[in-house]
Amino acid sequence: MIYLLLLFLLLYLSYRYDYRKNIAYFDASYYLILILFILLAGFRFRIGVDTIRYESYAEYIPSLYNIGYYDFILLGYEPLYFLLSSFARTLSNEFWVMQLLQATLVNVVFFRFVRNNSKNPFFAILVYYIFLYLNYTCEVMRESCAVSMFLLGWEYLKRDKWLIFTLFCLLAIGFHISAIVLLSIPLMKIMGLWNIIHVNRNTIIIAFVVFFIGTILQQYIFDYLISLNIDGISTKAISYSKKDLSGSTINIIGIIATIVRNSFYPFIATLYLKQNGLLEKNWEQIIFLSLCVTILTIPISLMYRYNNYFFPFALIILSNVVYTRSVRLKKRVIKVSSYMVWFIILIPMFFFQLKIYTSNIDNNSRYKNYMRYYPYSSIFTKEIDKDREYLFNYYNAF
Repeated sequence: MIYLLLLFLLLYLSYRYDYRKNIAYFDASYYLILILFILLAGFRFRIGVDTIRYESYAEYIPSLYNIGYYDFILLGYEPLYFLLSSFARTLSNEFWVMQLLQATLVNVVFFRFVRNNSKNPFFAILVYYIFLYLNYTCEVMRESCAVSMFLLGWEYLKRDKWLIFTLFCLLAIGFHISAIVLLSIPLMKIMGLWNIIHVNRNTIIIAFVVFFIGTILQQYIFDYLISLNIDGISTKAISYSKKDLSGSTINIIGIIATIVRNSFYPFIATLYLKQNGLLEKNWEQIIFLSLCVTILTIPISLMYRYNNYFFPFALIILSNVVYTRSVRLKKRVIKVSSYMVWFIILIPMFFFQLKIYTSNIDNNSRYKNYMRYYPYSSIFTKEIDKDREYLFNYYNAF
């Protein structure tokens, strides 16, 4: 119920402040939602498969006063996440303290990112809540910290301060090794490739090319990563290959859902902003990368994790178009007369995300993906849900 109450509150606030453009108590409402997001995730109890894994390792993390060199190697955590965990351990042996610290870092940064870049911030937060929030706070705890560093660096990237942005990329890598891919962005700038990236009709053709390349790469990428024999990278590659993430596990419905949820709407929104001279510098390039990442997730399931890095930009672009009363496409002006019309336009995008939450974990099970998070349980009640415990056992989370 608490999830639905928060959803309805966000719908109301988006209507009130984004669509109706009221300003009374805007800041208070924005910070109230931020606090609720932090507390909901911070005080959760046994919610999220990866959360259980992190909690099971937490007892092996020393306090800041007892850290040794080999402690960094023992658990295989990247150094900055290890230090954050150690700081939490110094404050308390209770894992909820780490949950609270991580939820604070991720949500404060994300809300700042939205406030600095979105014209309709409550809609952006609504999309974040539905698409990313539970994953960021209950599952990919390390990676979402890396994403936070990336979003902080974006404020410098969009002003062409590439050196500072690169430093934030290094901080991101300090939280999760997957962020090493972000260094390709300053590399593209140095090589002169960044400014030739565009989002236009040709992007559709490029998407097919990217898909074709991804289909070829997925046959070799894991063998290559394993052959590198680099601690962390090769270990994770072996782990993922055993989980069938080395290739595509998406059927035709999954492909349609992926494209609709992560590509179609941001692509149309980007074209609209560009056509009307409303697309700010460097946004076209970052959206192009977001679209490419989405397409690559179809043949290479492992690439799904990079949606965590790039989808925040797609939702900002979408939020800057939504609620526009008159949409001009070339010489034609389309009137969007009401809030409900926009709601109907966006139904497919939200429907496919809901479909993911309500789908079975496998074809032979009655257990659903949403059972990872529902019903909600807090550290104050510590209620155990049998279905969720089954999921933890199914995913070997203990």
